[in-house]
Amino acid sequence: PRGNYLYTAVLAVHVQHPDGLTDFELAEHTGKAQTSIGKRRGELAHAGLIIATTDRRPSPSGAPAIVWRLTPSGYAAYTEAVAP
Repeated sequence: PRGNYLYTAVLAVHVQHPDGLTDFELAEHTGKAQTSIGKRRGELAHAGLIIATTDRRPSPSGAPAIVWRLTPSGYAAYTEAVAP
């Protein structure tokens, strides 16, 4: 994902929120649609850069939403992506 703005933005928001984020919270912080940001988050999870936690927070509908956190590999990928 290196070099892709949206991937880097998702990683950056997670760096700023070490307690993790739901897809809805991530969408709010990035200004992207929840469905779009959820797809990017899914790709990053598949790559091992973000991981699902056992935590849940209410979604806008009130249903429980998975909280996702950056992995050490995700932090390293972010650091590499923003390195000069």
